[in-house]
Amino acid sequence: MVSLPLKEIFALYDKPLLDLPLMHKNHKKIRNYSKINIDIYKLIDKKIHPYKSLISIARKMYDETIHLLAKDPAEYEEVGYL
Repeated sequence: MVSLPLKEIFALYDKPLLDLPLMHKNHKKIRNYSKINIDIYKLIDKKIHPYKSLISIARKMYDETIHLLAKDPAEYEEVGYL
């Protein structure tokens, strides 16, 4: 995992980012604006399980997906790049 500001993570994919915190209520707005899927995971027993760890439930609308690890699963403003 790499800790980067969210803006830099989106820049790796050459995608714009709204000036909003990435959390459940803004997830869809950010995804649609950036035109990229965003998967957020949490650690379970210090591991990432491909299905059980996924905490962002959103339709896959785009070809690319950014995979992020939430530092706080309750509000995933702070994330790490996977």
